[in-house]
Order: sequence, then C-alpha cells, then structure tokens
Amino acid sequence: MNFDRKWAQSLQGLYVYIRRGFNYLKIMFAKKILPLMIIVLMSLPGRSQADKQIGLDSVCVYLEISERGHTTAGAYTHFNDLKDRGIQKMCISMEEKIRLQEIMNRAKQKRHFQRKLAMGLVFCEVSFENSAFNSRVAIWVGSEVGDIMDLSSRKDYLVTEKRDLEWLMGFKNKIEQSL
Repeated sequence: MNFDRKWAQSLQGLYVYIRRGFNYLKIMFAKKILPLMIIVLMSLPGRSQADKQIGLDSVCVYLEISERGHTTAGAYTHFNDLKDRGIQKMCISMEEKIRLQEIMNRAKQKRHFQRKLAMGLVFCEVSFENSAFNSRVAIWVGSEVGDIMDLSSRKDYLVTEKRDLEWLMGFKNKIEQSL
C-alpha cells in the first residue's frame, strides 16, 4: 500500500514537472522564437528580377482594331467573337516578338482589376514560355502610358517609357495598315 502511494506521488510529480516544462517551452516560443522567426521571414528577399522575366513563344495578332470600348469581361469574350467571325490572325516577326518581350519585362507589373477599357485595343493571342495555353492579351497605347493586359492571367503591364510607347504606337499603326 505504501508502495502504491509513493508510486502515485512520483507520477504526480513527474506530471507537474512535464507540465511546467511545456509551459516554459510555450513561453520561450512566444517570447523568443516566434519574434525571431517573424524577423527572419520578413527579411527574406522577394522574387528576384530574373524570376519575373517574361518569355514569349509566339504572338499572333488579330487583324482588327476595336472601334468601341469594352469592359474587361467584354474584351475577354471578344476573342470568341473574333474567332466566330473568322477574323484573320497575323503572327509577328521574331524581332517584333523580342521587342515586345523586352517592353513587357521593363513594364511595371500589377494585378488587372475589372474595369472599362478604351477604344482602339489590339487583340493578340500570346503563348508564354512554360505555359500550356494561349493567353488572351489586349494592348492599348496612349500618349503618356500604354497598357498590355493579359486577360487570361489578369496581369497588367504598364508601359511608361517614351521609346516603348513609340514602338507600341508604330506596332498598332502597322496592324491598322494591314487591314
């Protein structure tokens, strides 16, 4: 009987000892380890510029410039209309593809939100490197800013450099002359 009581007391003591140890570990984690983990995670670099580089496999432009404005969803479904109407596509040259790729890599990338789009959109089907499907891309060029909108993956590439805007305007004019 005395043996059982001592054994129970030692188990109870062991339980208290383990419970105190876990409480100590929780306090250590909350006070020292967790803040250190947060600092380390916040100091890790984001994606490098090399990871953000865009590669284009092919770019085919529909030989039609939109004469009306669209919403994002309307522009996306306009691709179906272009296919149904049998509008011709023109694949751009290697030099133009490389130049467009350079422009997209220099442009500021941001998420595309649903909005109204301007008139004069150039509709393209673009095959990006390491992508299994063609993206629906609309290009708009203004005097101060240009916007290359990947409607499939909802990304905007804002072009602000003057030489890039001039090239995009020349690209749009070339398509208009091909009509």
